[in-house]
Amino acid sequence: MSTNANWHCSTPSDHRAYAGVWGGVNFKTCIVKGTTSGAKAQAVLVIQNKARQHVYIEKGRILFESGRGGDVWCAASNLAPGATAGCFGPSVEMYDCETTTAAETWLTLLGKEQQGWKQAEYTPC
Repeated sequence: MSTNANWHCSTPSDHRAYAGVWGGVNFKTCIVKGTTSGAKAQAVLVIQNKARQHVYIEKGRILFESGRGGDVWCAASNLAPGATAGCFGPSVEMYDCETTTAAETWLTLLGKEQQGWKQAEYTPC
């Protein structure tokens, strides 16, 4: 999974389910937005497995605080050692001079849910 300047992400957080164990698992919340007039934005949950073994992602959830674009539940899956994966929310319309609402994510590993958050992003006039 690769990113570019259109990705605006929170600082990665270590998931407490794997804190200090096998290198850990971290995740971050991103807002990806286009740079042209009428571009769209997406909220994304990014998960990185720094452990030396597969990690089972029980569930993930993505939502813009406004509820605009809906609410997405990510499929349960295995994440290989050293791998990074993303779960993408729906695209929402962005207009010039508009700010997205903040994006919220939840990630559940080993029965422990942890929340992430990314502040709103502005689209210049």
